[in-house]
Amino acid sequence: GVRHTARIDLDGVIQSKGEVSAEAVAEALRAAFADANTAGVVLRINSPGGSPVQAGIIPDEILRLRAQHPKIPVVAVIEEVCASGGYYVAAAADQIFVDKASLVGSIGVLMSSFGLVGTMDKLGIER
Repeated sequence: GVRHTARIDLDGVIQSKGEVSAEAVAEALRAAFADANTAGVVLRINSPGGSPVQAGIIPDEILRLRAQHPKIPVVAVIEEVCASGGYYVAAAADQIFVDKASLVGSIGVLMSSFGLVGTMDKLGIER
């Protein structure tokens, strides 16, 4: 087969019932990494963010797949906007490329924690 770069578009709000859902993006990521001819993965991002839960699943899947396939790099290419959850996804890439006019930043993805670490450890619970 011919070596190729897989491109996955995240265009729009990240939400469970939209085109940019964690399920759809994770499925595309798994297909890209499973293909023996994939030389790299490009995430083309144009997103203001969206659901913190949906946005949080995607980088977890990127990191999981990168651990299994360390020779396949992931690159984020930002178009117009990459904010909040979109930026959270981009941060999981090996490199991020932006245009000088791209709007990039974190608006309010919160990762709060609570003081039950010892109890969680005893019960074998991971965050």
